[in-house]
Amino acid sequence: MKTIVKKFLRFFTRLILKKYEPDIIGIAGSVGKRGLKKLVVKVLSTKFRVVGNPDAHNNEFGLPLAVIGMVDPGRSVYGWCQIFLRAFKLILKRDKNYPEVLVLEMLASKPGDLKHLTSMAPCKVGVVTSLNEAYLEYFKTLKKLSQELRLMISTLDKNSFAILNRDEEDIFVMGNKTEADIFTFGFHVEADVRASDVLFKTGEAGETIGIYFKISYHGSMVPMYLFDAKRQEDVYPALAAIAIALVMGLNLVEISEILKEVE
Repeated sequence: MKTIVKKFLRFFTRLILKKYEPDIIGIAGSVGKRGLKKLVVKVLSTKFRVVGNPDAHNNEFGLPLAVIGMVDPGRSVYGWCQIFLRAFKLILKRDKNYPEVLVLEMLASKPGDLKHLTSMAPCKVGVVTSLNEAYLEYFKTLKKLSQELRLMISTLDKNSFAILNRDEEDIFVMGNKTEADIFTFGFHVEADVRASDVLFKTGEAGETIGIYFKISYHGSMVPMYLFDAKRQEDVYPALAAIAIALVMGLNLVEISEILKEVE
């Protein structure tokens, strides 16, 4: 039964995406996907109709539901009927409020996941956030996980953008296997979107309550503050979000102003 439902979901997803042609931003990586997704939705929603997939809707069942605009109904027969009814309506009659941009977290929990997800929902922007030992249960080695994550980038065409973490060499070299334009982020001196001059803000008890830093991009520099950030690693989602927003047509100053409002 699951196989049948999965095939129907894939079929409807492809028809809906073909009809509405939204720009799809696919986010993969060991960590940081969910936080990045929320930042990207926040920033891009100032310019576009944007929807991100709900938390945990990032696999072969959840991602199609996000495209359809529904959530997992569990074992509810009525709920699944509503999902397929919604899919039929989207296909038969144009919904003028359908998202212009879909921000989709894509889970690579086992070999073949990203090949399946990216073939169902081809991306205009593909992002790889990080590579570590998360999700090694089915991959066994970081090399095999890296090969899976590389599919997010290698499947992009020449009209797409690859957003890569410049601070992780295994991710950066994924850019060698794509026709897409490459944008990098990180603290590395060669990163396109680069963070520097990090300063931790402390509270009355000496605890870290935020991070100040500078963002550089093609000769421009703007100051940035992240409320409630505790570690330097917390800067990465903001850097990736900035890179994504830049390739989607926003400028650095307006992006930084939007991010200042994020808590």
